[in-house]
Amino acid sequence: MLDHYPEWKMRQRYLLALLYFSTNGPEWYSQLFFVSDESECSWAGNIPRLQGDKLQIYNEDGSNIKDVVERFNQGGVTCDVDGRVDTITLELNNLVGTIPEEISYFNQSLLKLELMRNTLSSTIPESLGELKKLQKLNLQENCLTGEMPQSLPGLSMLSDARFSGNNQLRGDLNGFCNGTQYRENAFDSVMFIAAECGDCPGSTALVECECCTCCNFNEFTCCYKDGTPIKIGREYAWETFNRGECSLNAEQRAWKDENCPCFFLGSSGKGGGKIACSTDCPQ
Repeated sequence: MLDHYPEWKMRQRYLLALLYFSTNGPEWYSQLFFVSDESECSWAGNIPRLQGDKLQIYNEDGSNIKDVVERFNQGGVTCDVDGRVDTITLELNNLVGTIPEEISYFNQSLLKLELMRNTLSSTIPESLGELKKLQKLNLQENCLTGEMPQSLPGLSMLSDARFSGNNQLRGDLNGFCNGTQYRENAFDSVMFIAAECGDCPGSTALVECECCTCCNFNEFTCCYKDGTPIKIGREYAWETFNRGECSLNAEQRAWKDENCPCFFLGSSGKGGGKIACSTDCPQ
């Protein structure tokens, strides 16, 4: 089959394989057919959302959720009608390593790059600014460090960008801003940018951004421009703590110990049908 591939398809297979090996692919929770003989447009599948023994999650009757239910995210690669890669989604799949600079090869086709809730380290490649068709970039809750690439605000089609939850990621994202028009009612607006930019009470500004929705992951909260909190912890914290812990600092671990020693899935009351933090843990 591969003998009939045009050069550009061979190149995109190579780049996807490079992403796989740059992020310790053999240890991914779900292999998603990566580096198989299948078409790279079929490198996709289910990623289990509950991993190992990192969390204590219970049903309302006190039974361990892992004995009763499986939860999955859809992940992997999709392609457009011409067979060119247009989305890469690898949330919560135990990616450990770095984002390769060469990912910019997808500059004519990639619309979504979603690598959140993994253990990605080092800096965000400057080459991401070459992905001119990119509409969504989600790198939140990793271990990324260094300065924000100044090439990112040049992505004119980008409408959703998330960088929060990387405790050592710093820099300036004001290149995205046009006054504060994207800041008001950010969760309903066309553009949404989330970063650790300091508007939440008691938080530290790691990133300068006048039009971002600021987050304080020490207390798992995001805020509007006036500092009004948008609480996110109890609904999403189980996914935050279900990944590699390199991005959790001592204050965040203390928050978990106090607010989320265990989690419940409930049809009513505890959890309300969702997995939610609880301090009422089975003994």
